[in-house]
Amino acid sequence: MLEQLNQNNLTNTMTGNIKIAGEVIEKIETNPTLMNRVFSALKAGGVSAF
Repeated sequence: MLEQLNQNNLTNTMTGNIKIAGEVIEKIETNPTLMNRVFSALKAGGVSAF
């Protein structure tokens, strides 16, 4: 997902990075399966999701 967004946006600027982050968050929030996978990965990595 990040590679696809990276191809469509310039990531060499803070504005580009913020835009990509917003698009990633939107995709995660609208896809319950993806959200569960992200939270599981964060928990497995030792990062507490809150």
